[in-house]
Amino acid sequence: MYIRDIYEAVLVDTPCSQPKFLSYLHITVQYLISKYGMKYVVGQSSYVKPTSLDTDIPVDEMYFTALVDNIAYMVSKNEDRKVDFVEEAENAYRAVWSRVHGKGKFLARGYYDV
Repeated sequence: MYIRDIYEAVLVDTPCSQPKFLSYLHITVQYLISKYGMKYVVGQSSYVKPTSLDTDIPVDEMYFTALVDNIAYMVSKNEDRKVDFVEEAENAYRAVWSRVHGKGKFLARGYYDV
């Protein structure tokens, strides 16, 4: 995932400096890794703190909107963005989990449909 794309998506509603954005991006990715595990966030890649907008970050594409919403929340303190982040991160995790395990869809009740 290209970091500049995430930055531009955040800038649509919320002005943010590049250093602050990179810091918030790192905090968000670290949170996702600690909650869902390296395997489900970055896959087989290793994660290194981003230092430039012109690089790729090995986070699965499914987490794009979650990253944007959490960074926008950290900048603006808009609680709606945090609520959206939590839901989108959970949905992204379920989609990645299903793909990794080759199963059907992971349902909220903890079952999966094959």
